[in-house]
Amino acid sequence: MTFLQLTLVEITILDRPGRNTTAKHMKPTRQQQQEAHEEARKHKLEMRERQRASVAKAISSLNNNERNVLARVENEIGPLLSWPHAEATLMLKDHIVMAERFRLTLFLLGNGLNPTTLAEWMITRRMLRDDSARNHICSMLDAHRTGKLEAKQYTTYVMLAGMPPSKEFPYGSLATKAKDRVMVVAKPNFADLPECLHFWENAKRMLKRNSVYA
Repeated sequence: MTFLQLTLVEITILDRPGRNTTAKHMKPTRQQQQEAHEEARKHKLEMRERQRASVAKAISSLNNNERNVLARVENEIGPLLSWPHAEATLMLKDHIVMAERFRLTLFLLGNGLNPTTLAEWMITRRMLRDDSARNHICSMLDAHRTGKLEAKQYTTYVMLAGMPPSKEFPYGSLATKAKDRVMVVAKPNFADLPECLHFWENAKRMLKRNSVYA
């Protein structure tokens, strides 16, 4: 094969579709990056709206007793529609397994929900199917009151997480980024106060009797 023939073969190979990979690895333009970012943002907003709609639909199906207890929960933590979707979904399930119980209870306790209200919601909603499930929640209440959850560094999403003082906010501020709202479930300040002991005891009595009438 002559030099000219070899050259023609090389040109033919380079001209074949897919052989020249230079175009494949070209960096997107600034406009393309902005368009991709905007598309991702729109998709995220649409997904969030679908999630909110599913939670709102589940709330609308609650009975009057459940609505009354949920109103007290929201008064202490904040509107259910503003919760992380995973926790909001668990809150509205009519049965939760062990891993789900653990996650939801961490969230409720970490956000300062009264233990009695927590127990009342789970019983009213019939989320705990047997003694094992109810004992699990009792043990988590004890672990929270004694600081064992904090000692093990269990974390949850805190709705009103505070940020430490800074130059811009010398008295601290509320966290605005999701990553800054994931915090250790700290032992509550009122845990050892004698006048607050009934919160924990009432909650455990409700759970053990599977009745809101402690």
